[in-house]
Amino acid sequence: MDAQIAGSRRSAWGNTNLRTRTLLLAGILAMASPGAAQIVGSLLPPDALSGLAKTKAQSFADYQGRCVLVEFFAYW
Repeated sequence: MDAQIAGSRRSAWGNTNLRTRTLLLAGILAMASPGAAQIVGSLLPPDALSGLAKTKAQSFADYQGRCVLVEFFAYW
């Protein structure tokens, strides 16, 4: 009988702990300000993409009006 009471106390404590963590996370996410979002159609910074395998560097202006996929990959 005592084991059931102790188990229910632990269960209630676990639920309270989970509820507290969830509310804390929700509060942190609500207070977080979003970063500076890029607006669709805005200009990119005037940087150049470095070329690989002895190819020339490309500017973002070379791709104006085109869809660009930039893939970041690294061998570790």
